[in-house]
Amino acid sequence: MSGAEVAVERQAAAIRSTPFRIWLILLRHHLRLIIPAGIIWIVGLALTASIVAGVWIDTFPTQEERIALALSVEGNPAFEAMFGKAVQLHTMEGFTMWRAGGPLFPAIVIWGMLAATRLARSDEDRGHDELLLGGMISRRALFISALAAPLILIAVYIALTIAALHAVSDIALSGSMRFAFGMAGGFTFFGALGALLVQLTPSRSVGLRIGLGIIGLALGIRILSVLEQMPEWLPWLTPFGWYSEIGTAEVGSTAPFFLFGVGTLALAVVATVLAQRREIHASLLLGESEASGPHPPYDSLWKHEVRQDLPGLIGFGAVGVLLAGIFGMVANDFVEFIADFPAFAAFLAEFGLADPTDPAAYVALTITMLVLVPTLYAAGLVAGIRDDEASGRLTVLLSLPLERHQWMLTRLLVGLAGIIVISLLVGFSAMLGTAITGTMLAPADALQAGLNLIPIAVLFAGLGVLIFGLYPPMTGPAVYTLLLATFLLVLLDAFLDIPSWIIALSPFEYQPMVPGEPANLTVSAVFLLVGLAGAIAGTVAFRRRDMMMD
Repeated sequence: MSGAEVAVERQAAAIRSTPFRIWLILLRHHLRLIIPAGIIWIVGLALTASIVAGVWIDTFPTQEERIALALSVEGNPAFEAMFGKAVQLHTMEGFTMWRAGGPLFPAIVIWGMLAATRLARSDEDRGHDELLLGGMISRRALFISALAAPLILIAVYIALTIAALHAVSDIALSGSMRFAFGMAGGFTFFGALGALLVQLTPSRSVGLRIGLGIIGLALGIRILSVLEQMPEWLPWLTPFGWYSEIGTAEVGSTAPFFLFGVGTLALAVVATVLAQRREIHASLLLGESEASGPHPPYDSLWKHEVRQDLPGLIGFGAVGVLLAGIFGMVANDFVEFIADFPAFAAFLAEFGLADPTDPAAYVALTITMLVLVPTLYAAGLVAGIRDDEASGRLTVLLSLPLERHQWMLTRLLVGLAGIIVISLLVGFSAMLGTAITGTMLAPADALQAGLNLIPIAVLFAGLGVLIFGLYPPMTGPAVYTLLLATFLLVLLDAFLDIPSWIIALSPFEYQPMVPGEPANLTVSAVFLLVGLAGAIAGTVAFRRRDMMMD
């Protein structure tokens, strides 16, 4: 090859390697990281929304039944606490916004938080960002790519949701768009918040646990706003309240869309600025970098693990107290509604609610749904274990006089204590909530309800440790996806004729509604034994394999 040809080839290579082209390659890399789980989220959320819209047609076929539903539910604190503000339930658009958006909005904001925190911090915790920044890419471009990748997925979600709602119902295009863009607003807002939190915290795992706690507190404020004595402006303090105020095209507000957009942009700009100014592996708020781990002499392994776990414990504990307490306070309103609208009692029987006229049955239903609080805490515990290994913090820790199994046992026992505390807080907070309205839940029932949540959280913690021992890179994505998918499967069973063998795969199907029905000691024992076996097997596999920082 002549000198001229070499010069031309180098010039062509330089053109191919412009910063923008490199940024596009980086964007594809970020997309590959979140697409597998993203496909599950997109299909699941869009499918569930379309199913709920179809159920409205089948369950309330006449206009008289739809008007009766609207008169009974709209303004009822018990149902608005569970699903949000109800507006025009006699219309397809209003029912879909309320019944589908109620459970799906928390799910999509959790997805946004998981995706954004992973892209904004995981590569840095694992030491990959130094290699990327050693080339032509800047920190700002790297961070913008991490923010842009989730936006592509949420655009796909919007298009698929609008198409799915249009395919199964006669909901107007404007109604489908209000629903899809309202849900997307929650995704982008909490995604940007997660990207900001990981700039302020020592690692992705700490930022994520704080973020999940903030999501729970925001949901609690929205639920608190349905009580009659609360001011009308209270829902506007939280994005969950913004979504509830969207309403319908006929009776609704466009202000929430503005708040979602401005809030997302503001959080993203602040996060981008901080990402440029923060040192690699450093924290701007909660102490110094965790990358190096504790150095000898350190006080105690137990103290170290408790300090690391404390933010998640406080956050999830506060969420459990707030949600369970509010649900307990509106139990009487639920019973009064069922007395006036027995057709809905038959519908709730699909969820396993034995006696809807008993306030304890409503408390049992809500506490069973709140099993997500300790189980999400358990999932975060296991994901944090993987982050410790991937970032190198565990390598430094194990350079001390400390065996792997000793560290794992300490970490799991601290986590188990957290699961027990959070579960009991949920049970006794529900008791205090019912006491405020004069229908005191017995302390023994509150204790049983709290204890009933522990086994399934232990089960997911054990399964997570097993995944960590066998294939560590999939620990976080697998345990979160397994948890949310199996929970969503049970919810969909009330709307679809899903084959029983598929439903049987979900452990939530076997979760008894205590105190509305007796505790199932056999199921609890199986969950505990499987969780223990998974933790032991995962620990053994972890001891025998090499450390995997990638």
